Amino acid sequence: MITSRLNTHPNVAFYNELFHRQHVIFGEKKGIVSDNATIARRDRDPGAFISSIWRGEFEPKAQQENLRGVGFKLFLNHNAEALRYIINSDARIVFLRRRNALARYSSFKIAGASGEWKSTEKTPKQKLTVNFYPAEFRAYVQNFLSLESMFAMVMNRWNRNYFDAWYEDISSRSEVWDQMVRHLGYEPEEFGQTALVKQNTSDVLARFSNPDEVTQFMVDIDRRDWLTE
Repeated sequence: MITSRLNTHPNVAFYNELFHRQHVIFGEKKGIVSDNATIARRDRDPGAFISSIWRGEFEPKAQQENLRGVGFKLFLNHNAEALRYIINSDARIVFLRRRNALARYSSFKIAGASGEWKSTEKTPKQKLTVNFYPAEFRAYVQNFLSLESMFAMVMNRWNRNYFDAWYEDISSRSEVWDQMVRHLGYEPEEFGQTALVKQNTSDVLARFSNPDEVTQFMVDIDRRDWLTE
C-alpha cells in the first residue's frame, strides 16, 4: 500500500523487494527480474547495487534528471550487508511494523497459499482459510520480534534518524501518512491515493480453518485483542 502510494508522485521511483532471495522484484512497472546476471551482480556487492538504484540507473534516461527520490522495500532478513549499507548511509528510513501478530501471520499464510499479495477489491473477501499451528505461530512471532527489536536497538544506539511506522496507523490515520512523507522530504499533497485495499476481513478469526484452536491459544496468551483488526 505504501509502495503503491509513494509511486503516485511523478518524480519518485519506489521499488519492491529488490533483495528477495530468488528475484529482484521492482514492482508493477518493471516487473520481476530473475536472470542470473542481475542477481549475481546484486549479491556480489549489495552496496554498489543499492548505489546504482539510488542513482536511478533502472529508470529510463529521459526520466532520470527529474527524479527526486528512489527507494525500495527491504525486509530485515533479506540481506545483512544491504541492511548495514543503508543504515550507514544518509538514506531516509521508514521502519514499518504491525502490532497485530495474528493478523500479520494470517495475511502472510493466506497470501502464500493464494499467490495474491495485493488487491484492489473494494470489499474484503475471505477467499480461503488457512490452518493455525501454535508452534509455527510462536516461531513466526519470535523471529520477527527478535529482528525488529535488534534493528530498533541498533538505530537508537547509533542515534540514527528513522520514521517509526505502524501498519495500523498508516492505514487508518491520514496524519501519520503526512508525517511519514514529510520525513521523506515531501508534502502530502504531492501524492495521490492508492488503488490497493485491505485484502482480508477484519475478523482475523475468520481467516482460519480451525478457529476454536486459535481462540483458545489467544485466550491462553491473553491476546484476545488480536482476534480482530
